[in-house]
Amino acid sequence: MRAELHIHTFDDLYPPIPGTPVVQEPLGSARVYRGLRLGIPLSGSLLVGKDFDRAHHVHMGFQSPEGHRTQLRLGFEGGRLLTCSTIAPS
Repeated sequence: MRAELHIHTFDDLYPPIPGTPVVQEPLGSARVYRGLRLGIPLSGSLLVGKDFDRAHHVHMGFQSPEGHRTQLRLGFEGGRLLTCSTIAPS
């Protein structure tokens, strides 16, 4: 699977990833690594969210996972995705 990584760093340094060009996004200051194909040997879980509800926005603060209308918990073992579960909104 090929993916894109959209990233913005405070120091404006974007290290090269072999075989993956980094380009500036047309709007804004973020950069994009396109065509990523990297394995990450993660064992554990990640909480990901989408459809952020702006009513939960905290200016210059941490955006709570509960602020996303859709939340998923992804479970990994040795870099392989084993589980994906939806977390019911609170």
